[in-house]
Amino acid sequence: MWINVYHKHRSRRCDRTSSWLLRFLSLMMASVSAAIPTCPFRVLETFSHDENNFTQGLILDDHVLYESVGGYGSSRLIKYQWPSMRLDRQVSLPKTIFAEGIALLNNQLYQLTWREGEVIVYDAQDLQVQSIRPLRGQGWGLAAVDHQTLIRSDGTHCLYMHEPKTFRQKKSICQSNSRFRFNALAYQDGVIYANHYPTDDLYRIDQRTGKILDVLNLTSLRSGARAQVTNGVAAAGPGMILVTGKHWSKLYRLDVSACRSVASH
Repeated sequence: MWINVYHKHRSRRCDRTSSWLLRFLSLMMASVSAAIPTCPFRVLETFSHDENNFTQGLILDDHVLYESVGGYGSSRLIKYQWPSMRLDRQVSLPKTIFAEGIALLNNQLYQLTWREGEVIVYDAQDLQVQSIRPLRGQGWGLAAVDHQTLIRSDGTHCLYMHEPKTFRQKKSICQSNSRFRFNALAYQDGVIYANHYPTDDLYRIDQRTGKILDVLNLTSLRSGARAQVTNGVAAAGPGMILVTGKHWSKLYRLDVSACRSVASH
């Protein structure tokens, strides 16, 4: 499948950042989060999750859950039956590709690559690769805002709106504070959920104005001996989201209905 649709890539070593830098950024962001209202949440359900997965993105679509798993040599796109979490099918990517966020739009799955400069488009049913779209810049998080727009993060304080057919960038929205590093994304009811790397903070952003509504701190949900930071969020019905993290052994369905609404902001 990949021989026909994918060209060769140079092998790259994955080294996101050193441990001292992660600690420094986490401390630096603590002061930023302190000025932002906290969103109260409640755990509704807990599901088992493969802690071998370096999770980069989640999508819940009725009775199907999609997960993007990153890492050079371990990147995959996985389709589960929901809520049983039984494996339906999966696609392993070439060792030269680091998979990132995913979005579902018009029965197509869009999967970002980190630094490879491409977006992989799959058929959502059988996970067959349909096309490859060019991407300028890095790919981190991805979400579908409506039937005409995909929103992407690149590890900075900005979010980028793209036209799906060509992945042409239409506009961007940036926070005034450049310390934000947005990663995994989800969208629901006018709100963009944006995980901040390398913390367990999940920010809720008004899609229309770009202003931050509030923040969820998910540190208490970390699960498993290998657990790293929060990564992976998906809309799960009115007032609910799914969350997990890199190498987490659990996936959670949360009630976030007590968070600030777009109308009240």
